Amino acid sequence: MKKLLLFLKKNPALMAALTVALCFASVKLLDGATEDETGSVLLRILLSIVCGAVLYAVSGPKSFENLDKDIGYVLRKYSGFLVFSGLLGIFSIITAVAGGAPLVSGWPKVLCLVILELIFVGLFEELCFRVIINDGLLYQFRENKHIFVWIGVISTLLFGWIHVAGVSVNTPIAAAQAVLKTVSTGLMGFGLLILYWKTRNFWAVSIAHALFDSVPLLAASLFDTGAKVGNYVTEETTAVDGVSVNMGGAQIAVFAVQTVVFIIFILVLLKVLKTIDFEKIRREW
Repeated sequence: MKKLLLFLKKNPALMAALTVALCFASVKLLDGATEDETGSVLLRILLSIVCGAVLYAVSGPKSFENLDKDIGYVLRKYSGFLVFSGLLGIFSIITAVAGGAPLVSGWPKVLCLVILELIFVGLFEELCFRVIINDGLLYQFRENKHIFVWIGVISTLLFGWIHVAGVSVNTPIAAAQAVLKTVSTGLMGFGLLILYWKTRNFWAVSIAHALFDSVPLLAASLFDTGAKVGNYVTEETTAVDGVSVNMGGAQIAVFAVQTVVFIIFILVLLKVLKTIDFEKIRREW
């Protein structure tokens, strides 16, 4: 066991890859094992601890210093994403209320669990799909002149893909949803990666991630609309004022708008990207 740990310590990219694979498999196999959100919350708490331990093994105490710094800066720079997500969530709440959707049974408990889930989903996903990938690749391939490009591509595409991994995409409507969701979520994650490079504060980007998810997740979890939370690819139809509406087509429209808007937000964040001293990161991280 000691030799294995030493081997992984000397190969941080492999350690990062194994951690991401373990977390992905755990979520896919164990998520939703219970009928309420309790199992999901406990799983993400456990995975956050595992990812924190791996991060410490890869980069030591440096990644855990000054976590109280730059939180306001990150939230300001990420405000475009947060406002857009908030407006989308508010629209979902208004639609649910206008449609007469009732609150779910036991909603106070659900609310508490959703708040916990928001905190630890943000922390777990940032540690796993942003921070560990970045630090593992950087520590392994520090001298590669294109390492930050590789980190950006791998982290962005992987983070986008995991949200639709395993779903059936055997129709054009399903495939379009999967592609657009992958791209839009990847862009959302790339914005957080830029801010992690700028601040090296995984807690700040985790808070931004949790806030991004907050209003839409609350809307989806607290109202009994019949829709499955996190169902990013669907071909269900529903009747709206007697008219049959394809929910897959509606999601394509939403994801397409998200993609266009997120591209604009990333272009704004390029101003931050240009201020990052990547050579300093290469030397000192």
